[in-house]
Amino acid sequence: MLVFAAVVALTAWTATERSSMPVAADQVPTVDQSCKPFGPVELMLEARPMDGSGGIPVEFMLRPLLELKRLDWHWEVSPELVALSGEMDGEAATVRGEPSEGRLVLVAPPAGRHAAATLVVSGVFTGSDETGATFDEAFSFEQSVTWGEVAIPVPVVQSPDETGAMANVAVVPSSHTAGR
Repeated sequence: MLVFAAVVALTAWTATERSSMPVAADQVPTVDQSCKPFGPVELMLEARPMDGSGGIPVEFMLRPLLELKRLDWHWEVSPELVALSGEMDGEAATVRGEPSEGRLVLVAPPAGRHAAATLVVSGVFTGSDETGATFDEAFSFEQSVTWGEVAIPVPVVQSPDETGAMANVAVVPSSHTAGR
């Protein structure tokens, strides 16, 4: 029981220390580099270091890979993020190969809290089936820029895993009854 109390106390102290740690002012957010396909559109998304306004510029470029009927985009941002300048939504060029660019300048979240700015892209192109019949084909994809680490809702401690490396393990209250 004494060991359990010590683990809980250490975990509470560690969580308090972690939440009060400041984040460097020039911290660059992480861009999601997932391997999900982006449909018939090339997307480049880049977060730059903090600029003179105290904001972090996030720039994107969309380029259709085929003729589109419609190409729209919008930002979904965490409540902690504030837009200093730039558009939150818009339409992009639908002509094959014609790039459209955008820029959003955001205030970084406080004290390294987790936050995300997600660019959601959707559109319509003319698809066809094996008989040659044509129809409107809709698509949608997203890519995110994130700050900080996702907060773990339970206390954690370091414990060796099956390889001997240290890993975070959740501290969960439990009880054991002998003979069961």
